[in-house]
Amino acid sequence: MIKSIFTDFRTLLIVGIIFVATTIIAFSFKHLSEKYIKKLVLTKHIDPTSYIFAKKVITAIIYIIGISFALVQIPEMKIVGHSLLAGAGILSLVAGLASQQALSNIMSGFLIVMFKPFKINDRITFNQTYTGIVEEINLRQVVLRDFENNRVIVPNSVISTQVI
Repeated sequence: MIKSIFTDFRTLLIVGIIFVATTIIAFSFKHLSEKYIKKLVLTKHIDPTSYIFAKKVITAIIYIIGISFALVQIPEMKIVGHSLLAGAGILSLVAGLASQQALSNIMSGFLIVMFKPFKINDRITFNQTYTGIVEEINLRQVVLRDFENNRVIVPNSVISTQVI
């Protein structure tokens, strides 16, 4: 019984250390990349859109990898992981059909960042009615600030199909 408690405590300690290390790495990367992006914008006057987008994606990847490493340390989670891998095909089909609109927004977000039809701080008009300054571009939507200082949130799939 004492051996079991020691093993459980050791596993819990390892998982805790991995979570703390993941959080520290993610915050450090986020802080350093924000400083680097601000420096590039101020010194070289570059467009920060793709750098901000890449910062968010890499931060999410850091968290996913850290949480995955932590869950692998728990023996019960290994069994669950094998079961999930066995049913991954069916799960991906169901998830793909259920989140068709969200996946459309994500793909449109990648295309907007890659081909740059507009960037942060550009003034755009779409659908011949909405005009605003681009505040943020992320995976799901584009955030515009209109001239009345209102935030307009437009899904990426909508804005990528409109004339801008």
